[in-house]
Amino acid sequence: MLTSSTGIKIGVIGIVEKEWLDTINSLPPNLIFRPAAQVVQDLAAALRKDGAEMIIALTHQREPNDIKLANAVPAGTIDLMVGGHDHFYAHSIVNGVHLLRSGTDFKQLSYLEAWRKTSSSDKDTSAWDFTITRRDITRDIPEDPKTVSIVDGLTLSLRASLEKPIGYTISPLDARFTTVRLKESNMGNFVCDLMRTYYGADCCIMASGTIRGDEVYPPGILRNKDIMNCFPFEDPCVVLKLTGGAIFDALENGVSTYPALEGRFPQVSNLRFSFDPKRQAGQRIVECSLGGVPLTHEDATEYTLVTRGYMAHGKDGFHSLLMQSEGGKCEELVSEENGMLISALLRQYFMSLRVFGRWKNWGSSMSRHWGNVHEELHEIHPVQKSNPVSTEKAAHDGGGEHQDDVQKGRQKEVEERKRQEKRDVVGGKGAAGHGGEQHQGSDLVSSALASSNQPPDTSDNTDNRNMEQISTDSSSSDEADDSTTDLPATAPLHISKEERRKILARKVARHWWKRAGLKGHPGIVDEEGDTDGQRCAWTRGIVARVEGRIICLE
Repeated sequence: MLTSSTGIKIGVIGIVEKEWLDTINSLPPNLIFRPAAQVVQDLAAALRKDGAEMIIALTHQREPNDIKLANAVPAGTIDLMVGGHDHFYAHSIVNGVHLLRSGTDFKQLSYLEAWRKTSSSDKDTSAWDFTITRRDITRDIPEDPKTVSIVDGLTLSLRASLEKPIGYTISPLDARFTTVRLKESNMGNFVCDLMRTYYGADCCIMASGTIRGDEVYPPGILRNKDIMNCFPFEDPCVVLKLTGGAIFDALENGVSTYPALEGRFPQVSNLRFSFDPKRQAGQRIVECSLGGVPLTHEDATEYTLVTRGYMAHGKDGFHSLLMQSEGGKCEELVSEENGMLISALLRQYFMSLRVFGRWKNWGSSMSRHWGNVHEELHEIHPVQKSNPVSTEKAAHDGGGEHQDDVQKGRQKEVEERKRQEKRDVVGGKGAAGHGGEQHQGSDLVSSALASSNQPPDTSDNTDNRNMEQISTDSSSSDEADDSTTDLPATAPLHISKEERRKILARKVARHWWKRAGLKGHPGIVDEEGDTDGQRCAWTRGIVARVEGRIICLE
């Protein structure tokens, strides 16, 4: 029971659908599920008796179940139903009840005004009128300074890590719920193929609810936060030995609730199937094959399957994947204790594509293993070989129109700084005090600027040799790419901090450029208009594809 600022008592009833309970990892042992309509009528009557003037049903169920509930209770039992679980905005009136679902992830909000009816005495209708206004959250809405300050304080320590570039995509990655929960997705294909090839299994099934991004990741840089937001779950991959019939049944379960946007819809690897949504649930698969070999419900052939621990616990209706330790029939080859998180698997994969900047402890065994993964995975989802920026583009990124202009500009900087040093000495600054340190700093800067004109090593090394060599010299983690070179304790006063950072960045970039055996001249990755993959020289870009693995016969 809530009491508004105007003294109106509001009764709130929480309702969930039975289907949602199948997705919960842990439930109370003595839980009893009662039909929603019965619960609402009983609790609404009790709340009215306690003085409630308005009854709100707060639900976590799909829209069809909300509609069913509104029609199942007498008119006037509920004044307002606020629903969740669906990831879209909708407002309708059913049996005199306002049904409202306000989107997801704060992309939309609803502004409500409630007006008490004064002319109606009919007990079979709601005593309230509602004015509901949809408000979309867009970038043009000013930020609240106090809230920004709170968020900054809470996220400051994580922001640097989450903003770190981890990989690069050349094709858009479609992770929208309306895609991954209804049909084949290039994001689903890519992740499932990665899981399968990493563990060397026969196939992979991943519930589409695993993918939480609900957006299209455009071509360009992928950051740690993108991986974590899209794959936040902490149950690891598992490898099961099971029959072809169990795999067939898992696919049947995956399409059993289509076209509802349920997380059980399957994304697959090395599996192809077609289904007819007009058929009865449990009998919708028309054709199915694994590696080109037909599968049926009675297939007793044993295969290996990679999936999430969540599904191996039989959640979301995947009872055919239940592992033996949970009372099922599937043998665990890789248990949850030894499996990897999908987010960690993706991070390692993108690390293996890097031309430079890999983990220091990236040994030869990891290079060999990921080399085998690449060989199979990249036949399906090719990568753009590292193609350093051209001389003209590098010069443009460095601030000039051509490389010659850049070099000339740097030579002028050196000459100007030398003239400035002479003026400082004439003025007495270099004779005592900190002048010696200043001159030492100038020598270092002059040396750095002069060395920036030296052309990089143009030896043509293969990607595999680079992988082996760079792994022994990279920083201790992918989040520690900064150089360990130190500037003098006191730098020249006439050189700004930003200039010193640029000088240091050039030296570090040249060092790793040479160690990677790259041609051309190091430039800056353009995050905004670089969609052709030609300018990302620190890694190779992925091209995730859709192959027609899942066909809906509508």
